Amino acid sequence: MEQVLRIPEVVRTICSNLNTASNRRMALTCRSFLEPALDELWRTLRSFQSLVDVLPSDLWTVDLLPPPDPAVSDMELRVLYPARVVTPEDLKRYTEYYSRRIRTFAYGERSVHNQVFFSIEALQTLQLATQGTPGALSPLLTTFVWPLEDLVDPYLDTDSLKQLAPYMFLFLGEQVTSLSFTTNRKLGPVYIASIHSASLQLSKLKSLTVRDRFTPPSIFSIDYLARRAWNTLEEVDIAYVSSPALVPLLATLPLLRRITLNMVEVPLPNHPPTNQEPFFPSLKEIDLSFDGLDPFLTFMLYVPLKNRTTMLHFLSHSQLSLPDAQKVVSTIARHTHPLTLESLECVASSRITDESEADLDIEDVNASVDIFPLFDFAKLTELRLILPDALQVTPLILSRIPHAYPKLQRLQMLGLSLPFYVPTRITHEHVLDLLDGCPNLLSLALQFDTERVTGQECKGKAYGLQDWGVYDSPIYSPSRVLSFIQAGFPHLVWLTSSHLEPHGAFKRRWDAVIDGLSLLHVL
Repeated sequence: MEQVLRIPEVVRTICSNLNTASNRRMALTCRSFLEPALDELWRTLRSFQSLVDVLPSDLWTVDLLPPPDPAVSDMELRVLYPARVVTPEDLKRYTEYYSRRIRTFAYGERSVHNQVFFSIEALQTLQLATQGTPGALSPLLTTFVWPLEDLVDPYLDTDSLKQLAPYMFLFLGEQVTSLSFTTNRKLGPVYIASIHSASLQLSKLKSLTVRDRFTPPSIFSIDYLARRAWNTLEEVDIAYVSSPALVPLLATLPLLRRITLNMVEVPLPNHPPTNQEPFFPSLKEIDLSFDGLDPFLTFMLYVPLKNRTTMLHFLSHSQLSLPDAQKVVSTIARHTHPLTLESLECVASSRITDESEADLDIEDVNASVDIFPLFDFAKLTELRLILPDALQVTPLILSRIPHAYPKLQRLQMLGLSLPFYVPTRITHEHVLDLLDGCPNLLSLALQFDTERVTGQECKGKAYGLQDWGVYDSPIYSPSRVLSFIQAGFPHLVWLTSSHLEPHGAFKRRWDAVIDGLSLLHVL
C-alpha cells in the first residue's frame, strides 16, 4: 500500500473523491500528499475567504455588518477596506502558489455562506496591484459562473452583485472555456456591460449558458451573441430569449454540437431556410423546451434532413393534440438519422389533470399517434414518449420494441391509458415479453393491467430492471403483485406508483406494494 501511495496519479484520484475536511487532513499528512490535496482544495472558488486567508493580514480594515437574514445565519458580515496600498509583492504568495490551482469560479453558490466581502475600494486596489490584467487572480480558470442574486447565497444582495461585476474580469483569463451568466434589469447597465466586456475577450470559449430574465425579454443577449464570431463554441444553453435572429445565428456556428433552448421564441423566418444551406454542420445533441408545437417545427427547419444527431429531446409546456403529436413524430423521423440517434424524448403536458376534466364522449378509443416511423432507429438506447392526449400504447407497439431497439436501456411510454380515460390494454404478460426481448432494459415507465397476476409468473427468472414507473396502473391485489415483483425483480431500487390520482384506490394499493418491498431493496 505504501508503494501505491507514492504514485502521483493514485494520490490525485484519492483526493478528487474526498471532501474539503478530508483534503485538509491529507495536505497536512505528508509532503507527497500536499500538492494533490491543495489542488482539490483550490479547484473551485466559492468565496473570497480563501483568497483573504493567504494575503497579508495588515492589508485590510474590517467593518462588521449585521446578518441580512438572521433566519439563515446569525453570523455578521465582514466588509474589507484597504488599510494601505496593495502591491504585487503582497499578492506574490497567492499568485505563485495558489491562484494557478483554481479551475472553477462559482462565487456565492447556495452551499456557501459568504461572510467576507470586498468593498469597492478593496476591489480597486486589487485591480491596480494586478495592473488590470484579465484573469490575473485565476490565470488557469476554465469555468466561470457569473454571480446572480436569486441563484446564490442569500448573503448576496443586488448592491453586492453590482459592486462585484466590473471586477470579475480579474478572474476571467484566456483559458476560460465555459461561461454562464444571466441578464436581469434590476442589476442595471453596469452589471450587464461588465458581462459583455469581459466575456467577449474569451477566445477559447466552448460552452455558453445565457439566461435572459428581462420582462419583457431584452435584445441584449442577441446583441451580445452577434458581436463576435463564436468559432470555438461547442455547447449553448439559452433560456427566455426573444428574437427571430437567435436560431439563424446559432445555426451558423461551425463547431456547435449541443444546443439547449428553453422557452425561447422561435418566430417563423421571413425566408425559410432551404435544405441546401449548411446549417448546424456539427450538431449532435438537441434539447428543446418550448410552449407548444410551432417553435419546435420552426427550429427543425434549420436542422438538415437526416442530420446525424445522437440525441433529440423535446418538451412541450402545453398540450399536443393527436395531429400535433403526429407532426412531431414525422418531423423527427425526417430530420434525424436512424443510424446515429441514441436518445429520443418527446414529452407534452396534459390538458387533463383531474377526472372531472375527462371528455364525456370519446369518439374513437383506438385513436393514437402513429409511432411506427420511429421503429427505424435501431441505435436507440433511450426512448421516452409521454403524450397524454395522443398516444395509445398497444400490445402491437410493445411487441415491436424488442426487434426495433435491441440495445434499449430506458423506456417510458405513457399516453391515453388513464384510469378515467381509456383503460390500458397492456397486461403483465406483455411486460414480461418486453423484458425478455430487451435484456439490457434498466428503467421502465409503462401502465399495465395487473388483474391476471398470480405471483407465480417469474419463478426461475430474474430481470435486471432497476427503476419501474407503474403510474396509475390498475391493481386489485397488492399481495399477488408483491409476490410477482419479489420473485422476478431482485435488482429493483425504485418504484413510482401515481401520476394523476394521488389519493385513488390504485395509488393506495401500489403504496401497499411499496411498503412490502421496502423490506427488500425498494426505496
